[in-house]
Amino acid sequence: MNAFAVQGNTTTIAHLTGDQLNAQRFPFPERVVQDKLVAMLDERNEQRLAFTDAIDRQLALLAERRQTLITAAVTGQIDVTTARGVST
Repeated sequence: MNAFAVQGNTTTIAHLTGDQLNAQRFPFPERVVQDKLVAMLDERNEQRLAFTDAIDRQLALLAERRQTLITAAVTGQIDVTTARGVST
């Protein structure tokens, strides 16, 4: 709509005064629609946090199991040659 293209060119940003900004009208959804959107975004954020927590727990468990496996291999509790399917 070029509402703010009063001066400047393609390589500079035009100076925008407070008076120019106050004179502009911006369309906003009705309050009920805004509230629904906020509720939806909050719900999605809660889901994201739950997924992130689940992934973090899984990564910690995998790291613990990896370390346990390495320890078992180093201390001789498991025979790594048979674990790999290699016969001696």
